[in-house]
Amino acid sequence: MLIKWNDKYNVGNPIIDEQHQKLIQIAQKANGILHQQTFDKYEEVRAVLDELKDYTRFHFETEEQIMLQGNFSNYIAHKKLHDEFLFEIEEMISKVYDDLTDNTIRAILNFLVEWLIGHIYGNDKNMVLEITK
Repeated sequence: MLIKWNDKYNVGNPIIDEQHQKLIQIAQKANGILHQQTFDKYEEVRAVLDELKDYTRFHFETEEQIMLQGNFSNYIAHKKLHDEFLFEIEEMISKVYDDLTDNTIRAILNFLVEWLIGHIYGNDKNMVLEITK
């Protein structure tokens, strides 16, 4: 079971918070498709995984612009975390893209959500605190 958005995940920047919430919603949409008993559910999941990759990339670009505008002192290390995550999630998805199963999709979604929540608590909250001082 994936997490549901909770205000405790807010970092204090409305743009970033809205985008984090959207990422969770996209992951929940993919998870919901897993419970369907339709013959084309994996086609639907592929489309949602593509949406998830694209939106994650968009979110990171937005967040990085906010960091630059706020003169965030740890920008390079934070961006590196984003780049590494994008590489890893794209690699995970491409390896199983043509051979999706419920278990591989769950593994991808769990990885994404766990990473995102850890990143929010461990990195984004501190970043927003620094740039809003």
